[in-house]
Amino acid sequence: MDKVARWGGEEFLIFLPETNKQQASHLAEKLRLAISDIKLTHKTHTLTVTVSLGVSEYQHQSDYKDLVKQADLALYKAKESGRNQVICID
Repeated sequence: MDKVARWGGEEFLIFLPETNKQQASHLAEKLRLAISDIKLTHKTHTLTVTVSLGVSEYQHQSDYKDLVKQADLALYKAKESGRNQVICID
């Protein structure tokens, strides 16, 4: 069963236990594109929304803390590389 959780102020985790990293990266890209299509309008101003996503895959020798750490590293790499993108850590 997939799970979504808020992690910190502006971060969310999506656990996809039946999904490999290629499938998760594809889903993350679909989410990124859908979010970038959102236009928020206030009076005469239109704002666009972007999202940076980090993807990692569970390795049987690791625990969930390692999984979250790898995803977090991927997220920061996405932010450092210009934002609004998906980065997958191998």
